[in-house]
Amino acid sequence: MKNKIFIVSVLVMLLLGLQACKKDKLSKMGVNEKFDITSVQTGTTYTMTVFYPDTEFPTTPVPVVYMLDGFWWSDMAAGVLSDLSGEGKIPKCIMVSLDYKNGDGVYARSKDLVYPGEGVQEPAEADKFFLFLKTELLPQVEANYNCDSTQRVLFGHSLGGLFTLYSLLDNAAQPLFKKCIAASCSIGMGVDNYVFEKEKEAASQVTDLPVSLFIGSGTYVGSSPAMHQEFYQRIKAIGYPSFKVGFSLYPEQHGTDPYPTFKDGIQFVFNN
Repeated sequence: MKNKIFIVSVLVMLLLGLQACKKDKLSKMGVNEKFDITSVQTGTTYTMTVFYPDTEFPTTPVPVVYMLDGFWWSDMAAGVLSDLSGEGKIPKCIMVSLDYKNGDGVYARSKDLVYPGEGVQEPAEADKFFLFLKTELLPQVEANYNCDSTQRVLFGHSLGGLFTLYSLLDNAAQPLFKKCIAASCSIGMGVDNYVFEKEKEAASQVTDLPVSLFIGSGTYVGSSPAMHQEFYQRIKAIGYPSFKVGFSLYPEQHGTDPYPTFKDGIQFVFNN
């Protein structure tokens, strides 16, 4: 019994230590604060971390980067934003990274990031999650921080990358995010590659797509490179007048390709 108590105590201390380390990393790079928000649309409580690479939050409007799966990528993204803005390669941005209050984001994210119609045998409620972003999260962030709503950036990896593409194509007439970065998307995860159907549907509905999109994938991710390249070529070939799209492959695996994709992608969307 004493051994069990000791083990549990050690685990708790390790978890607290990891949380403290994460907080310290962000604190060393800039100012940050957290807030919880319970969505009417999804019924889930999210913990949002708001970060800015300076000693204080901005007093004039700046671009805002919305980071899906913040429990994985917030430290990475904060470092990239700090370095690149410090070098003058991108403007200083507020970053809003999303986590799950219950700490179960690895599992809970699936229904939030998969659209109905994808053909998977699991709950698919990304349409509700999109409404959460549009009608609940973005208005709250933009009411409390100096955000330039014309320069919203959305970054997603894996299922988050798939959501990024869907949310763009499903709202092509009025894009919520004018700058999108999609890393190692789960293209083809369903029965019939639904994202390609969305691409054709969008092309039949709009004549222009005033968005900058960057797509990246590791080369060591099964059929992912070929699928991403096909999507890139197809959407580029449409010839939307105001649409800017970039694409790159990296000698990386699925868990390591977010960094180069975000680093190249954030520069692309701000310079195209």
